[in-house]
Amino acid sequence: MSSLLIFWIAVGIGFLIIEMITVTFYGLAISLAGFITALYVYYFWWEDVTIIQGLIFAVVSFLASFFLPRYLSSQVEEKAQWLDSYLGETRKVKKVWEDFKVVLDGVDYFIDIDGVKVGDKVELTSRKGSIFRGSIVV
Repeated sequence: MSSLLIFWIAVGIGFLIIEMITVTFYGLAISLAGFITALYVYYFWWEDVTIIQGLIFAVVSFLASFFLPRYLSSQVEEKAQWLDSYLGETRKVKKVWEDFKVVLDGVDYFIDIDGVKVGDKVELTSRKGSIFRGSIVV
């Protein structure tokens, strides 16, 4: 086994370990390029570094970096979490001291809606932090 073959296998294994730590798919792309270059060196029994090896490594790295994240990443639609899950709902307004609030799962949240009164129903359309904005429902 030539030292050049060992080098390309080590590159593949090294970036595979980096991929296991980072999980970005770019380490996997470079690792794949290292292994493919190692196969090329093994098949042609190269003893010296050549420009063709560098080109194979660069092209495979580039193509794999472009296509692997798209192919391997999840295609599941993201769902609204936490407070965003309340957007689009209609709630009744109450007044606590000087502030208008709505109750979401037993917790009072501020609302920032012009012209709102106690007892109005409001549709929650957006939020900034934990302050909801929306419109009055007639």
